[in-house]
Amino acid sequence: MKIFRPIQSNRLTQAFSQNSACVGFTGMHPVKVFKKVNGVCPSGTRDMYQAMGMKGHNGEDWKTWYREPCYFPVESNLTWHARTEIDRDGGKGVDVISNEEINLTGVPTHIKLRFWHFADAAVFDGQPVIKGQLIGYCDSTGASSGNHLHWSLKPCDPNGNSLYKDNGYNGVIDFRPWFVNEFVGTPTKPKNDLVDELRKLLFLLQNIGT
Repeated sequence: MKIFRPIQSNRLTQAFSQNSACVGFTGMHPVKVFKKVNGVCPSGTRDMYQAMGMKGHNGEDWKTWYREPCYFPVESNLTWHARTEIDRDGGKGVDVISNEEINLTGVPTHIKLRFWHFADAAVFDGQPVIKGQLIGYCDSTGASSGNHLHWSLKPCDPNGNSLYKDNGYNGVIDFRPWFVNEFVGTPTKPKNDLVDELRKLLFLLQNIGT
């Protein structure tokens, strides 16, 4: 199995297990995400992942422009189907779940790739998904501090339920052993309107040399 980069942008901002985020809460409800300053949370905020009962970041974050297209990045012998999701913070995303088992952890399981903070999904529940297929448009919905893609991999049961929720990362495992940092590309290029093209150009200009 190979996992390619699902977006054109190539700027990793937070890797798996890193802990560079803090969060402001109203009771137990997160209201805004902040970056740590010199490794310390700003006054009035708490370590984000400890507050969620995790050891660190449960996935990878990659910076995007608003509504940057996201494509399914996996090359394998498995077949896949989509499931759209919305969390209690208003975060939107797509889970892509394997129809067959694969042995990634020493035990054959189904696997699920999650793509989060979307503006909109481009697939519907139960839809078959193939490599390079457009699945959604990136945004900053939910517990997020800016436009980015959060994506992760979880061993799961046939219904997409995580199998190892007590592993310190809510069931997520590091996908780096299978990752190839090359844009997955697309069989067909989506038609972007002028506003989307201008947002893309502004993003690229802002990130020259970074």
